[in-house]
Amino acid sequence: MSDVFKKRAKDFRCGSHVHVSPMNNQFTLAELKEIAFAIVTYEDHVCTILPPERRDHNFCKRNTQLSLVLQSHLKEGKSSQALKNVRAAIKRTRDAEELCELMQGETRHALWNFQNTTKGSGTIEFRGGCCLRGIVRTCRWITFVVAFISFALEQVSWMNIPSKYFSSPMSV
Repeated sequence: MSDVFKKRAKDFRCGSHVHVSPMNNQFTLAELKEIAFAIVTYEDHVCTILPPERRDHNFCKRNTQLSLVLQSHLKEGKSSQALKNVRAAIKRTRDAEELCELMQGETRHALWNFQNTTKGSGTIEFRGGCCLRGIVRTCRWITFVVAFISFALEQVSWMNIPSKYFSSPMSV
């Protein structure tokens, strides 16, 4: 790592960014929607594993804090109805740009940054990991991000669960 990265003074507020995309491909809009819904549904759980100095950091704000649409749907908490409304809003998005706007407004400083899905590398960027402090810790953040996105895509098609069966984030 020291051959590739220049280590700066110890500042635990600094973060590492993990970019993920399918191998030799880009995410489809359907996949991005599944990932977006998982991000909203499990955001509180993800934030509990972040290092304290990265929680609500200016460069990795929770997606639900940045999006006016998400804020309006979740103002009373993540009830079954609120998550149904969030899911409906995500389903209505017509392209990656619209989904990116829904998930984070105009900023890149979201915990899960979708801006690269609209142009460039096609990656989703996770900004919550603590600074690169060795191979083991860096690999843990990479593993977490890949596992979370795999979970979002492989467990269940969250966008297609009939609303009558959708009762809470943990039952999905």
